[in-house]
Amino acid sequence: MKHLKSDELVDAIDGVLPSNRRAHLDECAECRHELAQFQELTGAVMAAGEVPEPSPLFWPHLRQRIGANVTHVDPSDAFSWTWRWVAAATMAVVTMLVVMVMRHQALLPEATTPQIALAEPAAAPAVAEPESSEAFTFVTQIAATVPHEELQPLAQPTADAADAMIAQLTATERAELMRLLKAEAGSLE
Repeated sequence: MKHLKSDELVDAIDGVLPSNRRAHLDECAECRHELAQFQELTGAVMAAGEVPEPSPLFWPHLRQRIGANVTHVDPSDAFSWTWRWVAAATMAVVTMLVVMVMRHQALLPEATTPQIALAEPAAAPAVAEPESSEAFTFVTQIAATVPHEELQPLAQPTADAADAMIAQLTATERAELMRLLKAEAGSLE
């Protein structure tokens, strides 16, 4: 019979080890010795009391040290990260398109009955460029002070964000979004 694994040793300490594994523990001197060492270790940890929280710089420094010592990157991990970035970029593009469609819809006049005489088209109201907006400037200044490692998890959209945004569109807005996506896909080819 195989020796006890570490999770089975924990079960033995907690008194929930299955009877067939308990029988092995009763017969195997090596497993009893390992259980005794494990109990001694857990007793020492419990006796140490509460461990203080590490310095706020501990985790970033640990991440840097691990990164500096990692020499081999599994290609499947690199593919996974690449795929996540592609998904995040796609989500950002879809979100921008939805916002553009919504802005476009807001600028369109309300539907009226057709008129016989054609009037001169009205000039579209000027839309401020994002770079000239005070809010945009404020956000970029704040973002410049936050480390990239902290921004990355926050900037990742949820899996259902685009679906939720599209579900809020009216039928006319959805049709316009499809038209814009088809036009953009055609210009990429």
